[in-house]
Amino acid sequence: MKFLPKAPGEWWQLARRVARFYSSARVPRGLKIAVVTLCAVYFLLPADLLLDLFPLVGRLDDLTAIALIHFGAVVWAQRQYRLDEPERPTASLQEDPAVTTTVDVPGRST
Repeated sequence: MKFLPKAPGEWWQLARRVARFYSSARVPRGLKIAVVTLCAVYFLLPADLLLDLFPLVGRLDDLTAIALIHFGAVVWAQRQYRLDEPERPTASLQEDPAVTTTVDVPGRST
């Protein structure tokens, strides 16, 4: 798979992207809950790609599926919500000198 990280630094970058996915205010809370729910359901359901009769191999496919679900969600959200761009703080109108507000009051001249 050409999309999976190969070097240790790329794995750390992927871990940071997953953390950014869950901490970003740009990603809807419903999407975050859906990803966690999907992973939990796959992990808990008895239907697996490999049977859980073999303790290590059975859980290895669960972990692989969970990693792929997260990888797919992170890549999609990164493109959809532009998670690579830094989040700009929302400034109030009083703090921003470039924003001027005028209020027209009937009967008063300025």
